[in-house]
Amino acid sequence: MVDLASNSIPMNESEHRIAKRNVLLLACAQATGFAVAPISMAIGGLAGHYLLGDDKTFATLPITVYLLWALAFLGGFSDK
Repeated sequence: MVDLASNSIPMNESEHRIAKRNVLLLACAQATGFAVAPISMAIGGLAGHYLLGDDKTFATLPITVYLLWALAFLGGFSDK
């Protein structure tokens, strides 16, 4: 097993506190970022269903637009 503490950069107490705060902040930002897609899909589908009248043809339009956006702009980052 590798001891990461022995290979780390020496930091004083203030720098260590800032580094711990940054790790916590980045972890929270990542968790929030990953939660946006499922929440927007759920709310978009429900809003589309309840806001439309008898014709529910476009109930999933918000989800479709989101997925098409992801395909168009994020599809180029794949490893193909």
